[in-house]
Amino acid sequence: MRIYLIDGYSLLYRAFYALPQSIATTSGLPTNALYGFTSMVLKLLGDDEEVGIGVVWDAGKPQFRMEVFPEYKANRSTMPEELKAQLDHLDEILEAMNIPTIKAEGFEADDVLATLSRHIPENVQLKIVTGDQDAMQLVNGEVKVLRTTRGVSETKEYGREEVIEEYGVTPEQIPDYKALVGD
Repeated sequence: MRIYLIDGYSLLYRAFYALPQSIATTSGLPTNALYGFTSMVLKLLGDDEEVGIGVVWDAGKPQFRMEVFPEYKANRSTMPEELKAQLDHLDEILEAMNIPTIKAEGFEADDVLATLSRHIPENVQLKIVTGDQDAMQLVNGEVKVLRTTRGVSETKEYGREEVIEEYGVTPEQIPDYKALVGD
């Protein structure tokens, strides 16, 4: 069985910025992020195999990081209003598609994805769908990363060899690599 776990905000932001804001309802509600996000989910579900899917969301500020480094993500800009207006509708879409959402209060989606990736049952392949390069450290025999590469329709799958080829380090070395390059 294959399970896809989607980094919700990573994919949503990519869809929002990749598609024109002119994609909207007749009343003017922007739907570019909704359309792009849903298109990617449908593409993932298009396989003939048995597939599980879930969307993982950030749920509050990670207090444990804020205690260590109060400026954590201090320079991050606020969510654009045109994107905020689409969030409630995305919940409706995911509910209609019977796709579960996963949140852990006080943790980012990255933290939840990392935890879940370490608890995969045998004979299950996990594919983490994200644009976040930090997820490369999670790659192992059962866990692969589908990184969005262009718009919302193209992804590149990373297993161990692809991580080594692109970054020159093993998945286990990604945290050190990111630290050394200033990320």
